[in-house]
Amino acid sequence: MRTSVVFAVAHLAGTLVGLPSGAMLPWWVSGAPAWVIGFSAWALQPLQPNDGERRLAFTCGMPRLIGTRLRDLDVMYRSLNRHLYLGLFWGCLAGTLAASWSDLVSLVLWPYDDRGFGPVVAVVMSLGWLVGSATEDEAAAPPSPMLTGLGLYLVVAGLCSMPVLWEVL
Repeated sequence: MRTSVVFAVAHLAGTLVGLPSGAMLPWWVSGAPAWVIGFSAWALQPLQPNDGERRLAFTCGMPRLIGTRLRDLDVMYRSLNRHLYLGLFWGCLAGTLAASWSDLVSLVLWPYDDRGFGPVVAVVMSLGWLVGSATEDEAAAPPSPMLTGLGLYLVVAGLCSMPVLWEVL
């Protein structure tokens, strides 16, 4: 299982959770579910090696390298969990931003209705990232989940603000 695919699936799931929370909650508290989901996934560490993987680390290869294989297994699952909780966090944050963008613009500038443009942008961006990460080269270095999540969040914010900028210009 590649870490970029774990991040992309978690980002899509977070986006789908963030859309209703952004639509139902006020804009100033709509990011709270993202923090709760991200922190709970960090605290629970849901992805763990199974017994077969641990047994394979003990029985495969030379006995003096058992510690190294167990450490590598632990590092791999820590990385998977990091990609999981950061994907959930950034996806939920992007979903809440997309769903509550029109409320924020209405508060700051003028009454505005995006007619569902923001949620569509967030879901399409997340699906596009999932397809791109599923088809990437196996030998490619995995991207940083923090920078990727921030980048996707900023792209969603920029694309959601395009109709408002179009009206101004």
